[in-house]
Amino acid sequence: NKFFCSLLKAEKPFTLYQNRFLYCGLKEKNVVAEVGAQYPNFLLGPNGEATFEFQAYYGPKIISYLNGFDPGAARVMHLAWGPLDYLARGLLWVLVALHGLIGSYGVAIIVLTLVVRGLFYPITAKANASMRKMQTIQPKMKEIREKYKDNPQMQMSKMQELQRTEGVNPLGGCLPILLQIPVFFALYATLDGAVELRQVSFLWAKDLAAADTVMTIPLYFLNLPINPLALIMTGLLVVQQHMTPMSVDPMHKKMMLAMPIIMLLFLYDLPSGLTLYWSVSNLFSIIQMRLQRRHYNDQGTKPAGASGK
Repeated sequence: NKFFCSLLKAEKPFTLYQNRFLYCGLKEKNVVAEVGAQYPNFLLGPNGEATFEFQAYYGPKIISYLNGFDPGAARVMHLAWGPLDYLARGLLWVLVALHGLIGSYGVAIIVLTLVVRGLFYPITAKANASMRKMQTIQPKMKEIREKYKDNPQMQMSKMQELQRTEGVNPLGGCLPILLQIPVFFALYATLDGAVELRQVSFLWAKDLAAADTVMTIPLYFLNLPINPLALIMTGLLVVQQHMTPMSVDPMHKKMMLAMPIIMLLFLYDLPSGLTLYWSVSNLFSIIQMRLQRRHYNDQGTKPAGASGK
């Protein structure tokens, strides 16, 4: 399953035996999966004997344990799909190494998140700068849309001409972010599938592999868990969205503003190790955008979206 596995190996090759049976307990019934090794029928003569030797592993999906059992056993470690799985394993190795140095998986997650975000700092800064430039020409873009609304071909030509004149690349804010997505997906998969985080506490979270529920509010139709890290993650995302340069398109603004609510609904029950990662990542983004705004102010340029107060 997600955190544990059962492995069986033998010198003599065997075929997989699988069966399912119904187990009736005192209060409930469960379907139990039965697996093992199966050999073809054979005959033994008088006083004959046959020996079958097996080795079995029943335990957590920890790469060092699996490699100790068999060099190929680590293949059961399936953190992500395709090439991302190799990247996720590398990040898991770094996480375990950081824990060995620091002694806390919670702090190790924070450090790993900061290291990854720090490595992508120049790329993210370039994307933010591109979005800021795009924001500054939005009023002119709107004028072109209104002026040539009956001539789409001329409208597109004028918009491209404006972008070339202002030195704005419409993909400049997207491509740098796309380069980061595989790493962040791999890091997400690492924190979601690491058995090392199971039943490990940090701050108020009792288990980094489960939601950090501190209390439950009984309602008429459900019990509402209170998960502080998920709420902190959402609050930081709202601040980040407020600081991010947005398009003047009303529909685009509504979609961006609705994103924190959507993420809260879908990610509310995430393991606390993941919500800790998202919270630190969002805080890093806020600090980075704040530093970039200060840099532009030092250069005598008013940041896009800044008020005149």
